[in-house]
Amino acid sequence: MVEFYHSKSPSLRTPKAVEINPKGVELLSWISPEKSIIRSRRLHLVSTIFPTDSDFPPKTSHSISTNPPTVPDFSSEPTKIKHRNTLLCSPNSLTYSNFQPRGTTSVPNKPSKHPNFPPKLKNSSLRNTQFSPLTLQVLTQIFKLGPSPDIITYTTFIKFLGNSGRADEAFELFGLMKELHKPDIISFTILIRILCNSKMFDQALNFFHKMPYYHIKPDIICYNTLIDKLGEFGHIEYIRKLWLVMKSNGIYPDVVTYSSLVKSLCVTNKINEALLVLQSMEISRTIKPNTYVYNTIVKAYLNHRQIKEALGVLGRMEIRGCKPDLCSFNLFIKYYSDLGEGLEAYMFLKWMIRRGVEASESSYRICVNGLIKQEKVSEVIELIENMRLSGATISVSTWNKLIMCLGKMGRVDEAYGVFLDVKDPDEITMNTVIHLLYKHGRGEKAWEVFNLMNERKIEASVVTYNILVHGLSREGRVSKAFELVKQMENDGRLSPDVITHNCLLSGLCNTGQVDEACKLILEMFKRGCPPDVISYNTLINGMIRVGRMDDASRLFEHMRGKLAAHSIPLEHLVEELLIRKIVDLNCAV
Repeated sequence: MVEFYHSKSPSLRTPKAVEINPKGVELLSWISPEKSIIRSRRLHLVSTIFPTDSDFPPKTSHSISTNPPTVPDFSSEPTKIKHRNTLLCSPNSLTYSNFQPRGTTSVPNKPSKHPNFPPKLKNSSLRNTQFSPLTLQVLTQIFKLGPSPDIITYTTFIKFLGNSGRADEAFELFGLMKELHKPDIISFTILIRILCNSKMFDQALNFFHKMPYYHIKPDIICYNTLIDKLGEFGHIEYIRKLWLVMKSNGIYPDVVTYSSLVKSLCVTNKINEALLVLQSMEISRTIKPNTYVYNTIVKAYLNHRQIKEALGVLGRMEIRGCKPDLCSFNLFIKYYSDLGEGLEAYMFLKWMIRRGVEASESSYRICVNGLIKQEKVSEVIELIENMRLSGATISVSTWNKLIMCLGKMGRVDEAYGVFLDVKDPDEITMNTVIHLLYKHGRGEKAWEVFNLMNERKIEASVVTYNILVHGLSREGRVSKAFELVKQMENDGRLSPDVITHNCLLSGLCNTGQVDEACKLILEMFKRGCPPDVISYNTLINGMIRVGRMDDASRLFEHMRGKLAAHSIPLEHLVEELLIRKIVDLNCAV
């Protein structure tokens, strides 16, 4: 059992016991044989956390699933993993007597006008893929430049295709290159990375097996590429066997290899085993964990909402002489912000700056979002002022969220003041302010903002017009609302949608113009903008208000089975029908 806790932390004094998987010690046996006799003991992640920092940690008031694709099995013998009849990376099978500098070729060049260009690969394990017109055009131009392109040209283009998401074409171009040049370690590694990025692990491992045929011995970069990509999908067992093959061939893992292993263990929810790997690195004389390794474990803990353990790893970093970086702190800032604990995120941001780590724009933005979720407006304004002083760019989306937050709290004057401070507002800014002003009965001010859009050359959208039409309809200025819609149509750029018509319907029904509302419903069909359930509910409600119960009943029957009527107008309809029935009965008596 391993315990990890913060012995000097004011808010995290209770030990948290975590069971270590018994296979963890076996895991260390293949990672670092000389340290395989590590005994179970108590691991205090933090015995003394930042002795000179009294603020640590800032006071504070999911499982990952993967479905990895099938990967061909390795042999059970680490030094005799076979592919067909050839040992993988067998020292006896490798010769370097024919070594040539990169870019030269040991295969006779074919004529630049190859009659079968581009060739179809007979033994391709991928589907038959034709080059795209653009790829074919580029290849044709390359062949026209002179003799057959060298291996560097081919490899560069293969890498480009892979980065563009065209793994099939990169695979086929590699086959073409093999007919003209002997592939080298760089071209193999690039293709393996491309195939792994496309989740083609079968093909990637198949090419890895074929490297000895070309008298090429995989290097640490090649191994790291495979281990890293296999690790992303949790292929721990295959990583173990590949690890043993690598060491049997005299290539020893570096910090990148260990980082990939830690990431793989965290992805598969084996955080305890990842801690054991971390420990083996910490006591190693040659391999020391870097911030990436620590951050990977921190992120895994935070993904599982284990904040105490994550803070413990953060403290352990400092003890081991590996100072937390921007990414380390951003993980905690994002964690608290996502939970809506903006003040905790803000404390971490302040603490990070005091420790000499410069905050990024992302740090500020995430923290602002957390404070807005918690509706801590004064802290948001303070943080934005600090952003200005530090020279950080304040995005318009940040301003928009602050304006929305102030509006939600009813602080309209402050929201409008913030709006005036925004140098480059966008359409969302304008729409937010217009809606806010109209909602709080400041229609004249809303129209001033609308006119300001033209001055600043900000194009109004249908949303902008809908906000204004809705505001005019609520004020009873229906004719003005129709004029505005006509203006929008004459502009030729925008067309009214169903929301626009519903706003007009609401205005007509609220002013008792039910016949005009019925005409508008028919007009909506003619315009190819059929009414929705809100349209019919609005009209039914309008009919009930003016006492046209029979028309409302017929419209309701028309809706039945076609649209789901809203409960409010239906309640009025039923109530009115019951009252009328009672009156009729009384009259009959």
